[in-house]
Amino acid sequence: MLIGEAKSLPPRLFAGAMQAFGEANRMPYSSFDSPQGVAAPGLFDRMWPFGNKPRQPDSPLPAGAVEQSNDLGDTVILTAVRADDGHGTTTIVTASTRERLAAGVQELVAPQYWGQARGDFMMWKGKPDQLVTLRLSPRYQIGSAPMMMGLRFYVSQHPWGWLIGSVIVLVGLAGLTVWLLARRRPRED
Repeated sequence: MLIGEAKSLPPRLFAGAMQAFGEANRMPYSSFDSPQGVAAPGLFDRMWPFGNKPRQPDSPLPAGAVEQSNDLGDTVILTAVRADDGHGTTTIVTASTRERLAAGVQELVAPQYWGQARGDFMMWKGKPDQLVTLRLSPRYQIGSAPMMMGLRFYVSQHPWGWLIGSVIVLVGLAGLTVWLLARRRPRED
């Protein structure tokens, strides 16, 4: 974990990352586009015919990053980037001044901030309702895991697929049982 002013962060930390802070600040466009961190609707949300559901925009949103050379102002940022040696993750908390950074760390440990942390990028300006969280980087795994652990991770990331697959297997087993029992029944000639 690295806690420091944005101008003191070495640029090598952000090599290959969508976000960067230091002399120039690079943040993803989506952090400005969806200030509440609204997630796109999932598979089940798109199939559900009742009630309100989030809408995808009619036209594609701009992708990429916004780069600025000024300071971060009152914004405090918590971000996670892949370590520059490729082994692990570096978590960075930064702001433009030491005073704002100290206040930001105190805010971060409050439940109304920490409880909203999602993804690998979080920024806020002193009020919990101004908090933005996003997933910027693709998921990665450090080291190797046994096959069962990899399967557990995959299933935890795709719960609807697991549920639908389980129902299909159960229906298949029930059908096989009915067929086998029908074959065993004595026939009347």
